[in-house]
Amino acid sequence: MTPETSSPGAAEKARSVLRVRFDLAGQDDSHSLFERLLGLIEDITPVHQPNPADHSADLDISGARRHFARTPYEVAAILQLRAIALYGAPCAIGGGRSPMIAAMAAALTPYGRITVVAPDDAAVARFLRPKPLTALPGIGPSTARLLGRYGLTNIGQLAEAPSSALSRTLGAHAKTPHRPVSARSLR
Repeated sequence: MTPETSSPGAAEKARSVLRVRFDLAGQDDSHSLFERLLGLIEDITPVHQPNPADHSADLDISGARRHFARTPYEVAAILQLRAIALYGAPCAIGGGRSPMIAAMAAALTPYGRITVVAPDDAAVARFLRPKPLTALPGIGPSTARLLGRYGLTNIGQLAEAPSSALSRTLGAHAKTPHRPVSARSLR
């Protein structure tokens, strides 16, 4: 997959987050290897959150982009190349302007590839709209089935649904402190 592009002004100001998933299946000491791979990440940015359970990490590369004068895709490519060259560890990398977008992109990306969603609202909406409801954190299979009965099967349809209709459809589930997805929140 190739990176999506956006205007240079928006891209330079936007927050940049990467989710890196390392393929450590079959490694004898995956914990030790993961720790060494975190060292590669720390060479790029000190702002990261390791997820040892699934051998992934979230990186805020906003400062690294400016420091290295590279795009998010290029920073991801550097990390991916170093992981495979130094440790033989393939990885899949997703990127975007938020941890959620980066995680969703990484989940859809095969090992050895990079998917970066451009930071502008239109690119984020193009990426999110066709995704199934279960791709959103907090929407499980039962909520997706319930919404599907009302014709809402993807994030774009959910974004366009009136919040009052969602409240009636979801009942007590809609009374949580989180506000429902709206067309504006896809931006």
